[in-house]
Amino acid sequence: MPYLYLACAMICSAALNLLGTRFNRKNAARQNANGIYNILVACSAALTWAVITLINPSFHPAALLYSIGYGVCFTMAICGLIGALKHGPVPLTAFAKQLSLICVSLWGFVFWRVKITSFTVIGLLLLAVSLYLCFLAKEKHVQNSPRRVTGRWVLYVLVLIAGNAGCSIIQKYQQMAFDGQYGSAMMLAASVLSVGLCALLSRKNPTPRWREIVRDSWYYPAAAGLSSALMNLFVIFLASTTLSPSVIYPGQATGGFILTTLISVIFMGEKIRLREGIGLSIGAAALVFLSL
Repeated sequence: MPYLYLACAMICSAALNLLGTRFNRKNAARQNANGIYNILVACSAALTWAVITLINPSFHPAALLYSIGYGVCFTMAICGLIGALKHGPVPLTAFAKQLSLICVSLWGFVFWRVKITSFTVIGLLLLAVSLYLCFLAKEKHVQNSPRRVTGRWVLYVLVLIAGNAGCSIIQKYQQMAFDGQYGSAMMLAASVLSVGLCALLSRKNPTPRWREIVRDSWYYPAAAGLSSALMNLFVIFLASTTLSPSVIYPGQATGGFILTTLISVIFMGEKIRLREGIGLSIGAAALVFLSL
């Protein structure tokens, strides 16, 4: 069952990349569309967590303390992702997003006393090579993506990495503190907080044609919010299993990146070059070593 949870988390992670990219392309000519996207993503995530909480209601006031930190990190993650996808190379942005989960794995080695084995080291090295090769191969033939790495893109990526890693770390600590309970209530409160934070941030850059954006593209952020909530639900399930963080977070990183590539080839007409194929194969080998 833990590996089923992990596979579902990979699928949801890939969906976030693809949905954000499609939204940016559809609204490329519209000013400040990202603010509307972030609000709708947070609203969709909050609605999903509300349904999950109603199905399995549980609450503890102390868990809300984790909601504050998670809500801030979640806002950083969604704002950083959509901003980085808009202002910089899509492949490198996806690489940075997966790198944040590797940071969580490294955090586990230091603070959660996760045992480092020779297989883990080999798996992490293969993972780095896999992501590097996939990035080099993919960057050459991605269309409608800026080639230059700007200062604004770097800022968004730093926000993305910090927010994404912070979400996973806080999630793990909450599940450890409450023996795997009260996760859905914590996530609901965090998502509601994120809606408010996104709304406040959007006021700095108003969106003149926001009604058109909502009418024409609402389903992208709605699906992204649902994917985000489900991904985090599976991560919560994984946090209470015996599966090592050295498998969960690198596995989610590599799997999400590989799925993003495959879906891009099938539905967006991109081609896999030789170097990219080698990278995917090495990524599969990395998952095997991380699972030993």
